[in-house]
Amino acid sequence: MDYIRDEKNSTLTLKKFETAETPVHGVLKFNKKAGDLITAADIAPYPWTASVKVVTDIVKNWFPDVESKLSVPRPLGFIIPASHQDIIETLLEHDISVGIFSKDSPLEVEAYLTIEVVPSKYDYLPPEKIEVEIKALQTIVKKGDFFVSCAQPAANLIPCLLEPQSEYGFIRYWKFKIVPDKGGLFVFYRLVKSRELPIIPDKNWRPIFSP
Repeated sequence: MDYIRDEKNSTLTLKKFETAETPVHGVLKFNKKAGDLITAADIAPYPWTASVKVVTDIVKNWFPDVESKLSVPRPLGFIIPASHQDIIETLLEHDISVGIFSKDSPLEVEAYLTIEVVPSKYDYLPPEKIEVEIKALQTIVKKGDFFVSCAQPAANLIPCLLEPQSEYGFIRYWKFKIVPDKGGLFVFYRLVKSRELPIIPDKNWRPIFSP
């Protein structure tokens, strides 16, 4: 996504405090020209501290709107390998429901093949560039792997966190170690075809994993 200008509101007007060079005595009630007399009746009390004045600041470098550069269909859910416990803990902390596979299951999924990737130079930022291609894949999902269904209140948040090209995805954070290599598959798979899954909901398995 990109931040872009709103042509109908191209600048941002802000009021801010500045230290006054001389104490402020009041505010003129009427427009006056240089040389005009000013009486006490022309001046209203200054509403702020006399040592500061309120000035108007016009921000011209103002890009309030968001333009989407890429959108993808939301899947039925995402499959996350059992090795990524840190991802699962973070999802649960955000009150996102997570199921766990009770047995090995053959599934047809969508996998992301990484065509090109330039990792970010800094933590907390997405890769500078990442291009992926969707591949249909027959795989065996192992017992203990996780399933994050998009049929829940966080349905729109889940792809934002788990898609590799998301501006706000887990891929931003180095601690998760999920930036793929060129030619490799992204670690999370997408389920797009409906079928019954051997899933244990987190309300049943989570107490087992609690410290």
